[in-house]
Amino acid sequence: MDYNFDIVVSENDLCNFGFKEKKLFWEEKELSYTPKEFLIDDNINFIMLTVGKIHDILLEETAIYSPIMLTLNIKYNSVVEIIENNHIPTLLNNTYKINHFSFYLWGDDELINQEYKLIGNMNISTIMKNAIRNKQNIRIYR
Repeated sequence: MDYNFDIVVSENDLCNFGFKEKKLFWEEKELSYTPKEFLIDDNINFIMLTVGKIHDILLEETAIYSPIMLTLNIKYNSVVEIIENNHIPTLLNNTYKINHFSFYLWGDDELINQEYKLIGNMNISTIMKNAIRNKQNIRIYR
């Protein structure tokens, strides 16, 4: 099963997670990519979504102030490989800095089987690995 990994977070909290916007330098000018791209950890690439059915549904349902949606760029990264091999430790370790966010790990059917409200020192990595092994779609939020 192929997976998608999406994040809904306040635009102000991107840097608290450790995301850095990917920039292009052209004729001594710094330019942003369109759509915007963000890098984290081992240059794991996320794209900021601004349109689409899933985008609209997730952002409509969130209580996060000034929300944006990032999706793991599956053109360059395998969601399963990244989760199984712990390639996003900064993202997972920095969740304690963020008051409100949602992680969505889901396959093609887009139906959430299980939701986890992040409390205490829950191990997000283990939750996500178990979801992949059990072919579940999950949401982790705070």
